[in-house]
Amino acid sequence: MLLQKLTEGQQWERLHAAIVLDEIDEQARSVAEQMRAGLEYQEGFNSEGKYRVRTANRTLNELLGTSNTVK
Repeated sequence: MLLQKLTEGQQWERLHAAIVLDEIDEQARSVAEQMRAGLEYQEGFNSEGKYRVRTANRTLNELLGTSNTVK
């Protein structure tokens, strides 16, 4: 359900899904690859949904031990 909201929900649903995935830490590891969809900016959203993108990127960096950045 979190992945569905992350990619198909309204702007704030997407953000809240990204925050929950970030907060559950290791429990989110099994969906890390699917979370990459959360790295897409969304035209028509406030600031193109940049806060959600930054949150998803931070989560993936922590789970995968990477240091990717987003614009």
